[in-house]
Amino acid sequence: MASETFLVAWRRLDQVPIGDDALPWLLATARHLLANRRRASAVRTRAASDLAQPSLVGDPADRVADRDTLVRAFGRLGERDREVLALLAWDGLRAHEAAVVLGCSSGAFAVRAHRARRRLAAALDARPGLDPEEGSR
Repeated sequence: MASETFLVAWRRLDQVPIGDDALPWLLATARHLLANRRRASAVRTRAASDLAQPSLVGDPADRVADRDTLVRAFGRLGERDREVLALLAWDGLRAHEAAVVLGCSSGAFAVRAHRARRRLAAALDARPGLDPEEGSR
């Protein structure tokens, strides 16, 4: 992955910031490359699964309702919580990879992920008295 990141940097040398600003640019580039790789893998896996199982069990309306509930709860979270959960769920990064992207230790990321998941669960439950954005700024 590092070699691909530096290949992109070489090809876009005129866009790479100079000095201390280069590291965030390189990390973001690596994150995009990882996301692209994981998306391509997910598409291949989904396509193979669809071929193996042509019929889906259950009512599609239930899946739409579940997705809508999740999207609303996710939208109520703070930006930091959304970023943490997106790195794990959508980008498919492992905790130590996501920690590198955010520039924190693996332990700090684990705490952020735990808290983000807890706030997402509270937002999904819509329990009164629990603010999903509390402490997420």
